[in-house]
Amino acid sequence: MRETLLTGAVVLILVISGLVSGSWTNRWEKSQALEEAVASLQHMPRQLGDWRGEERETDDRQFARAGVDGYKAMTYVDPFDRSSVSTLLLVGRPGPVSVHTPDV
Repeated sequence: MRETLLTGAVVLILVISGLVSGSWTNRWEKSQALEEAVASLQHMPRQLGDWRGEERETDDRQFARAGVDGYKAMTYVDPFDRSSVSTLLLVGRPGPVSVHTPDV
């Protein structure tokens, strides 16, 4: 009887801690801040000083597989010497975006 109560208490603690953790990390729903961050990608400037930016083509499936909620890929070119810089901004929950297996 005592072992059954102890096992039940341990299971209950694990379930509650999992629910609390999932709630704090927005595991089951998107937060308002995340949606606002995705929308703000549309305001990324096309010009930085003399540098002119162009959107890069990307494969949407790769970003969806990686758990990315939003992204913006740009290449900025200096009109004087034609040097370029590529940027990629990612928006998403920290787990899928920053920590994932090499196959993703």
